[in-house]
Amino acid sequence: AMVARVKRFENAVITKPITVSREMRLSQVKSIMLEHGFSGFPVVDADNKLEGIITGRDMRVFDGHDLDAMCVADVMTPMSRLITGVPTTTPEEARKILYRNRIEKLPLVDEKGCLAGLITDTDIRKREAFQESTKDEFGRLRCGARSSWREHRPWWMPVQMLFSLMPLRGTPVACCMLSRSSVSSASPL
Repeated sequence: AMVARVKRFENAVITKPITVSREMRLSQVKSIMLEHGFSGFPVVDADNKLEGIITGRDMRVFDGHDLDAMCVADVMTPMSRLITGVPTTTPEEARKILYRNRIEKLPLVDEKGCLAGLITDTDIRKREAFQESTKDEFGRLRCGARSSWREHRPWWMPVQMLFSLMPLRGTPVACCMLSRSSVSSASPL
């Protein structure tokens, strides 16, 4: 689970974004936002056809209201007003589209209208800030994990996450000890 979380931290293109349906309650979407730390999700039907997008900005207007009484379809940006790209859109092209339209998320849609991916302004900025980080062929951060029991801490099952941030040397420069619920330390090696 932690490796998947790291892989989602920075992507060139998010190939399998977390999606929601138009029937979901806003309270459910808010829970997913808090759980995963994302500010918006593509809205798709059962066949993965893009119907719109819902963002934190769409929901912010309803803070203090009964989110169980409202569904995604009531507040989402519908497909008719959505700016989209094709699956072959590069991060550089996406950046121009995002800037020109003053948006933060660009859903990628194939010729059948199905969601093929998502490019976010946040991921583009992270790629620029961490140009030296080691990535796989999909533009995701490389990461390794090890799980072990510690005799001196039987109540805690740590997971060591090693991030290789030096592509030329491949030397891990950061290590995080993660418990099941929180990060307890992060320090350079």
